[in-house]
Amino acid sequence: MFHQWSTCIYTHAPKKNIINVRTKKRKKAIKCKTRTQRAAKMDELKPSPVNSTPLTPIAFLERAAIAYADCPSIIYNDTTYTWSQTNRRCLEVASSLSSYGIETGHVVSVLAPNVPATYELQFAVPMAGAILHNINTRLDARNVCILLRHSESKLVFVDYLSRELILEAVSLFPPDKKTPYTRPHH
Repeated sequence: MFHQWSTCIYTHAPKKNIINVRTKKRKKAIKCKTRTQRAAKMDELKPSPVNSTPLTPIAFLERAAIAYADCPSIIYNDTTYTWSQTNRRCLEVASSLSSYGIETGHVVSVLAPNVPATYELQFAVPMAGAILHNINTRLDARNVCILLRHSESKLVFVDYLSRELILEAVSLFPPDKKTPYTRPHH
């Protein structure tokens, strides 16, 4: 495609013409001699919905669920989900988070390896308006406790392999501090 901003050549190549892909015609290129001229050309490109719409994880998932509904979203061992299935499952988890009392701005932590449930939480937690806090499974209980206290997590999803780690981390909380609700996921 030939765009307005592509009329400015930034290369040192000796090309005198460029081809408009749509019309297959040669077009004279406008050479910008100085940085000021290049900056002025770039300033002509005003933001519009086509070139400046932010891509969020939620918007990405919604678009993928429509455009690639039957294509695989994730393949993990014997588990395969399509984009439409992933979208539906994430909406269900987001609804569950809201029913647990998770609100906009609350922190939801995840202590789990890269499994499909963790992947789905990457979308579901922001769908519920919450902030996702991934915790590295290789940390020790003391560091996990510090991260949970600092982030003020309201809910923690824990893989069954990290059960002992989270129990030890929560036991390190001071008696006067409220601990987050821990929810195992398999």
